[in-house]
Amino acid sequence: MGLTHLVLPHLLRSTAGQFALLPGITLPIFDGGLLNANLLQARSGSNVLVERYNQAVLDAVRDVAVAANTVQGLQRQDELGRDKRDAIGLQVADAGAREDRGLVARVDARAARLPLLQEGVQLVGLQGRGLAAEVALVRALGGGFDPAAHPLPAARMAQ
Repeated sequence: MGLTHLVLPHLLRSTAGQFALLPGITLPIFDGGLLNANLLQARSGSNVLVERYNQAVLDAVRDVAVAANTVQGLQRQDELGRDKRDAIGLQVADAGAREDRGLVARVDARAARLPLLQEGVQLVGLQGRGLAAEVALVRALGGGFDPAAHPLPAARMAQ
């Protein structure tokens, strides 16, 4: 009894090799537990991927918010520093005018410039931190950095 006996007219005869065919047939009704286990495993894997994606989105939003707040804070500090530099500049001009009239010694008039120079140094450092914060914001937003769109600190000080 071999597979050569499987011809359509002889298929229903007992000598057609039906017994040789039966062990090769499987029915999914006996695999229900395995199928359910595979489904649960696939769902849990999917849930893990969704959770990782959600966490990545939350991290990206947090990074953007932190970078934007840093940029805004540094811009406010820069504005205050510029106002302070302008006020110190008025004091330096006043000391220079008093020196010209002979009311103040030259050394005292030159010493009045020291706070102006210190404030300038602080502003340059603040502008450097501001540029780094802007780059961090651009990266957090997923973009690249275009140096042509962001002038150097020396160009900003001239403004």
